[in-house]
Amino acid sequence: MQAICAGFLAKIMGTVRFGELGAVQSTIGMLGTFAGFGLSLTATRYIARFKVHDPERAGRIRMLSNFTAWGTGIFVSLIMVGVAPILADRVLAAPHLKNALQIGAAYLLLTTICGAQTGVLAGLEEFRLIAVVNLISGIAYLPLVIIGAHIGGLSGALWGMTASMGLLWSLNHLAIRRACESARIPRKAHKWWDELHTLWNFSVPTLLANVASAPVFWVCTSILVNTPNGYSEMGIFSAANVWRTFLMFVPLTVLQATLPVMSSTYKTDQIQFRRVIEVCHNFVNIPIMSICITAMFFSDLVMGIFGKAYANGSFVLIGLLASAIIQSSGCAIGGAMQARGEMWLNFALNLIWGLLNLGLVYALARQMGAISMALGNVVGYFVLVILQIIKLGHDIPIRMRKSIVRAWLVAGLSTLGAILGHEIMPILVRAVVGLFAATLAGVLSWSHSKVSSAEAMSVP
Repeated sequence: MQAICAGFLAKIMGTVRFGELGAVQSTIGMLGTFAGFGLSLTATRYIARFKVHDPERAGRIRMLSNFTAWGTGIFVSLIMVGVAPILADRVLAAPHLKNALQIGAAYLLLTTICGAQTGVLAGLEEFRLIAVVNLISGIAYLPLVIIGAHIGGLSGALWGMTASMGLLWSLNHLAIRRACESARIPRKAHKWWDELHTLWNFSVPTLLANVASAPVFWVCTSILVNTPNGYSEMGIFSAANVWRTFLMFVPLTVLQATLPVMSSTYKTDQIQFRRVIEVCHNFVNIPIMSICITAMFFSDLVMGIFGKAYANGSFVLIGLLASAIIQSSGCAIGGAMQARGEMWLNFALNLIWGLLNLGLVYALARQMGAISMALGNVVGYFVLVILQIIKLGHDIPIRMRKSIVRAWLVAGLSTLGAILGHEIMPILVRAVVGLFAATLAGVLSWSHSKVSSAEAMSVP
């Protein structure tokens, strides 16, 4: 729903206003990283581990996650309200965005709480409840934001997002109550502060790992909007990023569903642990590769959906689709590292990703505009996934590593073909080449997926 809504907003607001919305959302995301404090992942990992054998401790983790989320959310939201004038004037070079940033503080608070709630539900493996509450809030999101944008422009859109998040918070609250009763986890566990050590052992390194992503994206955004036509370029990037965000929903959802299984099998059943990694990878590889490759060859038409002003962002979309293929191929690998509790190492790898991304945008933003941010994503994720594969070593089956190599080879050739195709190929030729490449990628991945999935099904 958010992707559909973003399409409407892009048409309603135009490239500049939509770019301003992207800058505000990037700022919320950056501060939200600190407010979230890695609590969602912490709740998922520890509740999944203790919900059966030690429900009392799982209850303490739930309460710790809840109280910490409220505390960090309120603290960071108040900071955002206070520094909004400085951020708008000196960083985003748009003093008129002060009010929008202050409105965004309410959205940030609710997002922080909802993130912790979702982590609890994921740890309890209540994915049906997660899907239901997200569907209801998503249905409400579309009219609330569109009507808000029509009435109040940028501020109205942000108020609509905040109202939708408030609905999600209330639905999550009811869902957690039901899930805890079903799992016999106490809603009011005593001495929840005894679990504070989990914040240092897992939440802090998770926070630091996240600090290398959302804040880096915000800094890159700030660099871009301070270039000539910066907000127009940001609008084009935001529109292209809608498609990547939409496509990455599937891998992230699959990872959320498999992370509790990885966490519970890592120390008890290494064979099952490796097969879960492989099945998770295979499940997302085929659709993401096929869709991304097809969309690359129609990138000008896809971007044109937002309006004529966005049609020249086709190369930005191609770059982001290429980065989505690389990112999705490493999704299961990153989840395995989280399940193993290697969050300090994850922080170091994400820091490398962030520095590469930031360096490319800083060097190329004035010459290449939004394309520099897409290129930074491609290079950053490429290096990140390679380092993750090297670190996990034998935990990644050989078949899976070969699958990743095939995926990247096809993706690289398809990216090059899509870029050249816009200059020399008629639309019908592009269609044939794009569909052939997507089919080839699907066949290669499916051959691997069929074997590994069958093996996984044989596990008791």
